[in-house]
Amino acid sequence: RGPFGMIPTNVPGMNFTELLPMQAKIADKFTVLRSMRHDSPGHPAGTLRMLTGDTDRRDKEIPKYPDWMSVTNYLRSKEGPRKNPLPPYVGINFSSQRVGGAYLGDAYGPFTVSGDPNQPNFTVPNIGLSNQAEVKQLDRRATLRQKLDTLERSFDQAGELQALDEFETQAMTLLTNPKAKDAFDLSQEDDRTRDRYGRNTWGQQLLMARRLVEAGVDVISTSLSGPLCGRV
Repeated sequence: RGPFGMIPTNVPGMNFTELLPMQAKIADKFTVLRSMRHDSPGHPAGTLRMLTGDTDRRDKEIPKYPDWMSVTNYLRSKEGPRKNPLPPYVGINFSSQRVGGAYLGDAYGPFTVSGDPNQPNFTVPNIGLSNQAEVKQLDRRATLRQKLDTLERSFDQAGELQALDEFETQAMTLLTNPKAKDAFDLSQEDDRTRDRYGRNTWGQQLLMARRLVEAGVDVISTSLSGPLCGRV
């Protein structure tokens, strides 16, 4: 046993470490997986097993199957046009080297946020134009580009043009809608809340994830790299 004690949660029979009192109060709101494991000899194959369900024990540079986050994004897209200006799937410092949309296409992968949100000068680039003149100029350029786009889409077997359409729509929305910028802005949180999450990279990533969930993002992935291949 370690030096820390146990505390009961609001789920009968489930105990947590005393270091997680807030989580203990809401244990009925999430699931604890006690049996997660894989039999792959390497980390990449194990990652693919967990995120894509690929049972091949060999490491791959390119995933064969889409990860479950991209699948969720794909299924949500079939429900109709999205009214929320935020991307449906956001990856905060999430390593997507060996995961992604695979055969579904890049359009269903994450909008990637990189950098350390704990740094005082942290910003998410290319989100929110404050000058209305810039917004109008951007609209004119987008309209011109659409008129010049005469490519025959029936030859787009790989779905690359569809992905470009999705990316362009997403980019325009992020640039022109102030709600998008606010959701990523941790400076709007009070100092006490930021302190409780931890004034470190991991804590501030989770705080940003919470803000994005509250703003209507459907799927969020985040990770924290550590020494000796450690990753949460």
